[in-house]
Amino acid sequence: MQHINPILLFNLNQLTMKYCYPVISTSVIGFLLLLPVTNLKAQYISAYDSKGNVKSSYDRKAEEARNKQTYNSNSSSSSTVDYKAQYENRRRLNEEKEAQRKANDAAAARKNRVEDIAETEAYRKAALLKQYDYVSPSTDENGLRMVSKDYKYGFINDANTEAVPVRFDGMGPYGNGYYACSIDGKWGFIDKNNQTVILFLYDRIISGFVAETAKVIQGNRIFLIDKNGNEVIDKAIVSSMTAIGNTKTSNKPLAAKKPAAKTPQRTGTAFYDDGYAKFQLQDFKGAVAAFSKAIRANQNFELAWYYRGCCKADLQDHAGAIADLTKAIWIAYDFKDAYYNRALSKFELEDYTGAKADYDKTIQLDRKDFYAYTKRGLTKARLKDQDGAIVDYTKAIEINSINPQNFYNRGNANYLLKNYQKAIEDYSTAIALQPNHDAAFESRGNSKYYLKDYEGALTDYTKAIALNPKNAEAWYMRAYTKFGLYQDKSGCADLAMASSLGYANAGTATKTICK
Repeated sequence: MQHINPILLFNLNQLTMKYCYPVISTSVIGFLLLLPVTNLKAQYISAYDSKGNVKSSYDRKAEEARNKQTYNSNSSSSSTVDYKAQYENRRRLNEEKEAQRKANDAAAARKNRVEDIAETEAYRKAALLKQYDYVSPSTDENGLRMVSKDYKYGFINDANTEAVPVRFDGMGPYGNGYYACSIDGKWGFIDKNNQTVILFLYDRIISGFVAETAKVIQGNRIFLIDKNGNEVIDKAIVSSMTAIGNTKTSNKPLAAKKPAAKTPQRTGTAFYDDGYAKFQLQDFKGAVAAFSKAIRANQNFELAWYYRGCCKADLQDHAGAIADLTKAIWIAYDFKDAYYNRALSKFELEDYTGAKADYDKTIQLDRKDFYAYTKRGLTKARLKDQDGAIVDYTKAIEINSINPQNFYNRGNANYLLKNYQKAIEDYSTAIALQPNHDAAFESRGNSKYYLKDYEGALTDYTKAIALNPKNAEAWYMRAYTKFGLYQDKSGCADLAMASSLGYANAGTATKTICK
C-alpha cells in the first residue's frame, strides 16, 4: 500500500495553516491523503469503455461488482450481486404484468360487447312498442301482454313481437288459457298460439273460463259452455240446489228457455221457469209474480228467492231485494252471487259498511271475482279509504287488464290522495282502452290543472266537451283554465255555458268574475 511522504505532508500542513485555517482542518486533509490509492480506484467506475462508447447500466454494475470482489478478496464473507438474475426477474415480472393487462383489456372488451348487445336489444324491444296505441303494463300467466292499435287488439310476447296478431275488435276476460275476443260483432275464444278453440258464435262473453266453464250470451239466452263449446249445467247453481238436501234438482241449464217439464223434479219448478223467462225479457214485475208463486209452492227454493231479489233490485226496491237475497243465503250459505247482489243493494241504500262485508264474503268464496274487487274498491272509496280502494282496483286490473273502468277508478283514488301524476297515468290508460271516455278526459284535465299544466288541461277539457257537450263541470273547469291562460273573454263564455247547463257555482262566478 502506498503512503504520502511525511515531508510533503508537513509542507501541506504549513500551507494549510497559513492560508486555509480554520476552513479546512489539517487532520481532515491528512486523513484524505492517507486513504489507500486502490480504495479510491475501486470507488471510481468509468462511464465509457475502452473504445469511448457509453457503457450500459448492466456493464457498469457488473464492473463495479468485480472491483468490489477484488477489493474484498481477503474477506471470507464477501459475495457477488447477481445483477443478471435481477434483470431477468424484472423482465419476467414485466411480461407477466403485460399479459395480465392484455387479459383484463380483453375481458373488458367482451363485457362491453355484451352490454352493447343487451342495450341494442333493449332499444329494439322498446322501439317495437312505439307502434301501439296501448300496451298492457303487466303480463298474464303465459307471458303475454295485450296491445291495441287503431282500435284493434292482440298480444305480444317477451320479445315484444306479436304472438296474437292485432286484428280483433275486442278483448274479453281471460281464464285457464282461453282468451275471449270478438270479430265482426261475434265473440269466441282463442288460445295463446292464436288458435281458435271455440267458434265466434256469441253476442257477448259475460265471464271467461275462471273454472271449467264460461258464461255467454247468445240471442236472448244466457248459459254456460265448457272448453269444447258445449252447453252445460251451471255447477254453482246445482250445488246450491243440492245443499237443501231433500229434493232433486232440475237438469235445465240456467238460462235455457223451455217449457216446464210435465212432471217437475222439484216443487215450484214450473213457476220458476216462467219467472226466469220473464227475467230474461226484463219483465221484472211479471218475473216477481212468477217467482212469488214458486216460493209459495216451495219455501226452500233458494233460486226463486235469489231471482226475485234481483228483480226487486232492478225495480229499485232495494230493501225488498236485501230481504229476499238474505233468505237465499240462509238456505244456501255459500251462494256467492247472492252475497254480491245483496252488497249492490246495500250500496244503493248507502250502507257501505254492510256492502263491504258482503263483498268480503264474495271474494272469500271466489278470489278471482273481478266484479267483486271492483265494487269493493268503490265501496272503500265511499268509506274514505282511498288506499284500500287502490289495492282492490289494482287486484281487479291484475285479473282483467283491458277493462278501462278500473284504471279510471284508480285514477280517481289517486286524484283524491293528490297523487296527480299517478292519476294522469291511470286516466291515460283508461283513455287508451276507451278513447270516447269523456269522464276520463275531464278527470285527467283536473289533475293537469292542479299541476298547473293549463295547456294540457285545456286540451283535455275541450275533448271531454266534444264527447259530451252537456258536461257542465267540464265547461266550468275549462273556464278557470282559460283564466289561468289569460283568456278571460273565452273563459267567461264557458262560465255562461256551465251556468246554462245548471252547474251550481257557475252563475255566482259569472257575476263575480265576468262583470
